Amino acid sequence: MADAPEATASNNVAVIFCGGTGRCGTNVLKHVFARHPDVYALPFEVRFLLDPGGIIDFYTSFSTSWSPFLADDRIQRLQTLLTDVEREQLVHRLPDWLALRCDRGRWIAPRRYAGWDLARHLPHFRTHNRRLLRALVEFSYDGVWPGTASYTVAPEVAFAPPQAPNELRDLLSNYLTTLFEELLQNTNHRVLFLDETWALLFMRELHELLPRARFIHMLRDPRDVIASLSQQRWAPRDRVEATHFYLELMDRILAHRQDLGSRYYEVRLEALIADPRLTITNICEFLGLTFTKELLEVDLSQSHSDRWRSEFNAHEQQTINALVKEKLLLLGYPSENEPVEN
Repeated sequence: MADAPEATASNNVAVIFCGGTGRCGTNVLKHVFARHPDVYALPFEVRFLLDPGGIIDFYTSFSTSWSPFLADDRIQRLQTLLTDVEREQLVHRLPDWLALRCDRGRWIAPRRYAGWDLARHLPHFRTHNRRLLRALVEFSYDGVWPGTASYTVAPEVAFAPPQAPNELRDLLSNYLTTLFEELLQNTNHRVLFLDETWALLFMRELHELLPRARFIHMLRDPRDVIASLSQQRWAPRDRVEATHFYLELMDRILAHRQDLGSRYYEVRLEALIADPRLTITNICEFLGLTFTKELLEVDLSQSHSDRWRSEFNAHEQQTINALVKEKLLLLGYPSENEPVEN
């Protein structure tokens, strides 16, 4: 692959982060806005932004504490994650498929980031990753310390000197802005829509790195979210545990929703389904986009509203309604004091 041209970030890339607690309708809204002529939506979460060892993790940790070994560990984690999501190899597809067939990956986990192949979607992704790592690492030397990954052949230690917070911010901002601007130029769009489930947990950091970013919080009846969470391999199966999982996420998001003022907007999945034209028109106004009739062409009939009534047993209904009572009131959803018999 030819080396990507050097680019100077202008910090003006327009990015929409759509997130929430998970299982709240972000994917639905992505499919709606993927039809807008000005908007490009990737078909998956990019993972390298928010996951452990990714850009935001690195950003929040690297400039707050430093030693040569802390720096090496953080560089290695970042490099490993970027490499894992860059390219999928054909040799991994069969074992990954078999692992996912075993109770949807709960019995044996598939390879890290199985199915991610971002180099196919993001122009010069690999080149920009290497350039970022070169900017962070002053030199590497043959060496090993007690925390070096087990049985590493020809181990090296990356020496990455401390970075002042503003220097690190500018470096990572340039990386992301260049990456996303090239994607938009390559696809002939002007706005990037990212469905990133837990982006709202990191609104402040994402806004610092991408100042023009806007944040949409998808809301859904907490009980329907919990019913759906309990069926995901990445969340607790036990519905009471899934409720606590949900509540901690929602508490964290709501505690920071005022930080960004007019750059934050809440959308109810139920409102989108009940009156799509009005809801989508209001979202377009928030995003500075022109409403187009193509946005109404997405089928919204499979929303599974009130699924909790049929999926929770009587005890679960009573227990979970009590646990989420305050959130129902705060978010404007009707409460149920008495369980509905299945």
